[in-house]
Amino acid sequence: MKRGLLLLLLLALVLPVLACVAAEGELRIRNRSADEIWVSVANSEPRKISGWSNWSLFYKETAILSVSYIGNYVFADAVEQTVRPGLISTVDVLPSGGAIAFANDAALAIAEVYISPTGDLDWGPNDLAGVLNPGQTTIWTVTEGTWDLKLVDADYREYYKYGIAVTANQTQSLNFSEFGREGDAKNASLDQPTDN
Repeated sequence: MKRGLLLLLLLALVLPVLACVAAEGELRIRNRSADEIWVSVANSEPRKISGWSNWSLFYKETAILSVSYIGNYVFADAVEQTVRPGLISTVDVLPSGGAIAFANDAALAIAEVYISPTGDLDWGPNDLAGVLNPGQTTIWTVTEGTWDLKLVDADYREYYKYGIAVTANQTQSLNFSEFGREGDAKNASLDQPTDN
């Protein structure tokens, strides 16, 4: 009787271990941002994962994988993850910023866009790749904070919008019609005469 119970207890302990050895390992990628992300595992074709969703891949053998990702609220990044048979390995992709979405509701093309933190006197480089034609939209991922935008149309006229509050994991949407033609407030102090 004791021998039967001991054998039963031993089987109860060993069977789950054997089942884990035979089971596939799972790489689970969890999008913890409110918008879609694009993920590539081991340099594969990027796959879109909706906000607050998961995606899993399964492996029969131990694998060390490079997982790269980017999204509207997530700056480009990559991690290395080891997947082992019978275990779940998780990569949590968290929001690292917010987004500024811009819609060109004007009848003219936008040739340049400059995005700069409020309080910074330098506009920095042009953040627009190509030209934004009437009716087109684009989006930029930025860190949480307050931002200024300068637009330059195809005729080299400048338009400004200052103090755009961006919150992590959210989009601040703007239209061209919200921009003004007032002077460059960032560099106004550079144009003022100084007393010597």
